[in-house]
Amino acid sequence: MNSNKNDTKHETAIRILLHYAGSLIGGLLVLLCAYWFFHFETWTERGIYIGLTLLAVYILLKLVPEKYR
Repeated sequence: MNSNKNDTKHETAIRILLHYAGSLIGGLLVLLCAYWFFHFETWTERGIYIGLTLLAVYILLKLVPEKYR
């Protein structure tokens, strides 16, 4: 019975850790996309870099197990 309680505590800790990591990644994503927007001169370059950044974050999110989302 104690192992169930420990598992729950570990799952809670993982959820909290993923929550803060997600918030940090989201904040960095906003700053990075703003940087890409003002760094490049053409809309094509901006679109490519912002799109690739969003694709990379999407792939990172898909790596998180379903039960922690």
